[in-house]
Amino acid sequence: MTYLQQRVYNELGVPEELNKVLIHGEDRFGLPTDIEMPIFTSTKKDDIDILVYTLDRTLIEYDHPDATPEHKNINNDRKQHYHLTRLHPDRVKDGVKYIMPKGKGVYPFIPPMLLEAYEKKAHIPVLYITEGYFKAFKGSIHGLPIVGLSSITHYANSKTKRIHTAISTLIETCGVKHVVMLYDGDCLNIS
Repeated sequence: MTYLQQRVYNELGVPEELNKVLIHGEDRFGLPTDIEMPIFTSTKKDDIDILVYTLDRTLIEYDHPDATPEHKNINNDRKQHYHLTRLHPDRVKDGVKYIMPKGKGVYPFIPPMLLEAYEKKAHIPVLYITEGYFKAFKGSIHGLPIVGLSSITHYANSKTKRIHTAISTLIETCGVKHVVMLYDGDCLNIS
């Protein structure tokens, strides 16, 4: 059994058919196209990659780490898609469970249910924000309007120091009246 099967399908009880999101993109000719993509996927090392995307259903892209714009390089045209990796428990060292693209910012996880609410401009009286993409996804499949953060400190854009645009846009568009922050039990541990 893979870590994905154990953690997502067994422990969280996520039905396989819900592990997907519709993403807007372009085909190789630059024409608009939609593609259904899995949110959680298994890696070769049996870790779990979590797809992160925008409120407008587009992938967050960044340059390949080996790209060198000043010199011709095959990696110059290879865009990377932002994802968060949850390491298999056997590979966790020094308490580091998650890996994200270095220097590429942090992004909230918006479950498909909230994408649909945003697109319909549906009224959301209370929006929940929690530490953890898995928790946000699990809550959302049970009807909870919830956004996931990769860390308790990642609720704001690191450059502007303001709440992530995706969250503030969701709040404004859906007429959110209350925001409830759900923290892990260790939130009072001062480090």
